[in-house]
Amino acid sequence: MPLVDAWSKWMYLFIHGRTYAIYAQLGVFAYFFFQTFFLRSRFLPFTVNFIGSLFAFGLLVDLVSHLFNNGTKSDMTEEQFINLFKNGRTHDLYGCIILLIAGGIDLFFNFLSAIAIALVLIVTYLIVKARFYH
Repeated sequence: MPLVDAWSKWMYLFIHGRTYAIYAQLGVFAYFFFQTFFLRSRFLPFTVNFIGSLFAFGLLVDLVSHLFNNGTKSDMTEEQFINLFKNGRTHDLYGCIILLIAGGIDLFFNFLSAIAIALVLIVTYLIVKARFYH
């Protein structure tokens, strides 16, 4: 499924701007990570941002460990991908959904979470476009 099968090739793509999902996910993780420390005086915003930072980091690690890049593409049909989603094989999409919920809740406390929501939507689009699963 990945376009590359070696870390060095993936790093070349990363350095030369060919891993959009990774860049967006780095932004999502940075947002939730820093918000966790800035909003630690109130329980609900802290909890939402802490959960968001955990899921953002998990999704980032998963995408990097599978060498996800702009050329990643599965040969399956949309119907097959939807069936995999229903059967729990697309856990990256589930992470995106949780991050969207966390960003939506955080929107009540900080308008900047709209940026994180937009970045998660980009990552979600790229995962769905590639029909990425494992």
